[in-house]
Amino acid sequence: MRSLSGKGAQAPQDGDAASAMPRWMARRVDRLEARARASFRIDAAMAGLVLAGAVFSGIIAGGHVEAFTRTLGQSSEALLVTAGLAVKAIEIDGLGETAERDVLDYLGVTEATALPFLNPDAARERVEALPWVRSASVRKLYPATLQIHLREFEPFALWQRGERVAVIDREGTVVTEDVPARLQGLPRLYGHGAEAEGAALLDLLERHPAVRTRLAVAEYVGERRWTLHLDNGISVYLPENGLGEALVLLDQLEQREEIFARSIAAIDLRLGDRVTFRLTDDGIQRRDAAL
Repeated sequence: MRSLSGKGAQAPQDGDAASAMPRWMARRVDRLEARARASFRIDAAMAGLVLAGAVFSGIIAGGHVEAFTRTLGQSSEALLVTAGLAVKAIEIDGLGETAERDVLDYLGVTEATALPFLNPDAARERVEALPWVRSASVRKLYPATLQIHLREFEPFALWQRGERVAVIDREGTVVTEDVPARLQGLPRLYGHGAEAEGAALLDLLERHPAVRTRLAVAEYVGERRWTLHLDNGISVYLPENGLGEALVLLDQLEQREEIFARSIAAIDLRLGDRVTFRLTDDGIQRRDAAL
């Protein structure tokens, strides 16, 4: 029998044809054989890709992506990216004080990140490290989308300790010491413990707008009581107990006597049975001149 390898004909063996194949015919047979082998390899590769796509589609539809990923191991991430499981879209809702670019930076996802290999808990922790993010959720939506929901802190007041000023939420949690200009008008609390007790004071002051609108700084003294520093320089010493009643009295004095417009340096409400006023230097001179 003649070999189809292209090395020429050999002598006929028992039961074979009586004459050798011509060289030109052997060369044609070799070319046809090589073409057939190449066609088979291409068809096999295409069949493999189709089969791989069908397998991945079945894995996704069956909800078995995570288990399949653990079986493959980290070295197969590039394979999943090639198969169409790269993160191609990131949807973020709940943005307020947080910039979208900061979320993307902390998330650390690139075009080479395969969605099955992304750990949503680790991604959530990275996003929650952003200053304004109170909590976050991260959800994978196959084949190529990552959904992120943010819940941000709500700015409530500015808390000052010495020269340091921070934005805090209602519970007194420090959000950031990078205070944007648009939040400079928030109520300002001063002193240790003021961040935790400030909400109770400010809630009471909301009932007394004549006082609240004049407040510049509320100082927590000795972590026991408040002193209100008004925008015209008057200091109001409030009692440790009976805070609500003291504010009612202060409001009444302003409504009836317009005491905030007088030459007063301080109003002392710490004694429940009396109110003490300390005059400014100008007020003292006027009083002495009137006597």
